[in-house]
Amino acid sequence: MGNGWSGGWDFVLNEMILDFMALNKTELLPWDDTELSGKGFNRLTREEYVLLNKASRLILAGDSSFPDMRALFQANTKFRK
Repeated sequence: MGNGWSGGWDFVLNEMILDFMALNKTELLPWDDTELSGKGFNRLTREEYVLLNKASRLILAGDSSFPDMRALFQANTKFRK
């Protein structure tokens, strides 16, 4: 898209990563991106897809998963802006 806006799976990918980062106390702006979100959904490696799947499951698990979510966030620099 020529105007810099992304849609579809790229949008979902970016929003999920921003949610994960926010839950880990990262101050964000709507246009912030990371190594993963800047890459685009269709170019993710299998390992990156597995990592994001794990993060999304921890988000959905709620408060009880926070220690595991924090550990995953701290262990993976791909979630940094």
